[in-house]
Parts: sequence; C-alpha cells; structure tokens
Amino acid sequence: MKRGILASCMVILSLVMGCATATNIAVSSPPVQTGGNEYYEARLEPLKSSGNFFDSFRLTVANKTDGNLEIDWNKTRYLFNGAAQEGFVYKGISPKDVRSGKVPLDTIAARQTATRVIYPLRLAAWVPAQERTLDKGLSPGLLPDGENGISLVVIRDGKEVVEKLTVKISEKEVK
Repeated sequence: MKRGILASCMVILSLVMGCATATNIAVSSPPVQTGGNEYYEARLEPLKSSGNFFDSFRLTVANKTDGNLEIDWNKTRYLFNGAAQEGFVYKGISPKDVRSGKVPLDTIAARQTATRVIYPLRLAAWVPAQERTLDKGLSPGLLPDGENGISLVVIRDGKEVVEKLTVKISEKEVK
C-alpha cells in the first residue's frame, strides 16, 4: 500500500514537473548604461513597471557645472537599433505640448541631479479623452528586443551637447 502511494506521488510529481511552462522575461545588457562629458554625467536604466518586460527608462542627469543645464525634450530622441525615432514622454506631460512639439525644457541647477522616468512616444498609448488628466494622458508600451536608448540633448550656455546611451534588450527563458 505504501509503495503504491509513493509510486503514485512520484508519477504525479513527474507529470507536474514535466508540464511546467517556461516564462520569458526581458533582460538588459548592460543593466544600466552610463556616459558623460565635462558638463554632466548621465545614467539610463530600463524599467519594468509591471510584469516581465521593460516599458520605460529611468534617466538621471547630474550637472557637473556651476551653471544651469537644460534638457531639450523636443530634440532628444529615442534610439532603436541605431536609428533615431520620435522623442520621449513622461508622467505629467501635456499631450497638447507633445502634439505641438513644444515640450518645456527641464532645468537642472548647478551641481544638482535630476531624475525622470521616460518612455518612447513611438510606443506610447493614448488614454481615451474622457480619462485624460495631466497624469493620465499617455501610458508606456513595451520596449522591443534590440538596441534601445536615448540621444540626449542638453543645452549649456546656448550650446547643444549630445550624449548617446544604449542598452540591448532581449528575452530570456526561465523555468
């Protein structure tokens, strides 16, 4: 009797383990990309807001100067597999500003650091008009497999300084 129960348990356990499904998750290589120049240090980190896939980036810019820097969101571009796409959007941005191409500059004070969660406009979904507020106009879409990144345009004393940061996103099977 005991052998029968033990054999039944072994068969059931084998079936359960054999039926286990693999799950795909997105991974980033490197997990965080950094870069910089004499004016600032920049850090780009892909984020997963829910689930197993990346849908946004955390961009951190540290001003190394004694003057203000400005991020020009109208010229900053999402990079996918080496090609510049549309720009980025973020929580609180006005859909009207995005459509008109007049997104306000972000100012980073001297020796300060600014962080913003951003996502590519090209992949964003518009929330229906009746649900729109300044915080709910857009929602992020999944970042595709391949090279994803940013061509960041920062203005210092009227001069544009560009920094390109990219990561490679791919799917990994886990069991």
